[in-house]
Amino acid sequence: MEKDDKKLSLSLKQVQLIMSYPIYFQHTITQAALLGESIEEVAEELEKDWACFT
Repeated sequence: MEKDDKKLSLSLKQVQLIMSYPIYFQHTITQAALLGESIEEVAEELEKDWACFT
């Protein structure tokens, strides 16, 4: 069980980076970061997807 328990927290640097992105991306980026995904990669994908709708 302990192996599955992950510390779900972000560093101040990560939070500041997340806050630098538009508000409508922040929740998704935060969730991905908590799961260990790269903030920059997730944000890049979101921006590409968003560009398709604008």
